[in-house]
Amino acid sequence: MAERDLSEKQKAFVEMVVSGENRSLVGSYVAVYGENGSRRTLTNEASRLFRSPTCVNYADAIRRRIEGEARRRAVGEREAIRSRLWSEADNAEKSADRLSALRMLGQTVDLFVEKVQVETVDSTSDADLIVELESMLRGSIGTGAPAPKYSGTSDRGK
Repeated sequence: MAERDLSEKQKAFVEMVVSGENRSLVGSYVAVYGENGSRRTLTNEASRLFRSPTCVNYADAIRRRIEGEARRRAVGEREAIRSRLWSEADNAEKSADRLSALRMLGQTVDLFVEKVQVETVDSTSDADLIVELESMLRGSIGTGAPAPKYSGTSDRGK
């Protein structure tokens, strides 16, 4: 099912919903088809229409087109900025301005990425942990000693 399977009103409705021109599905429906019927009827009809396969496909096509345009615009803007930075790096009067432009250009290609090394130090060995767990288990099983209490629990109300 293609775009040609939709009426002009259906296309206008989907375009209004996807563009966000109207804040609600029902508002878009009313703007295109008029306010004929109860609020419940309008809600049901707007929902039914927007969920139809032809409208879903048309909405997806519109979203893909919008996303493609946004990507192309972002690439164009990025290139314009990069071009301006090269011009600044080549023609700046102050060396600090040239260095700043070059630093920004380097960041666009991840040339100056800060690397942080995180080191964790665990002073307790595996053997020490096993001994500690065994002593806790011995203390709570068979010796009659009470089990160690979990620090997150409360004895209030008992």
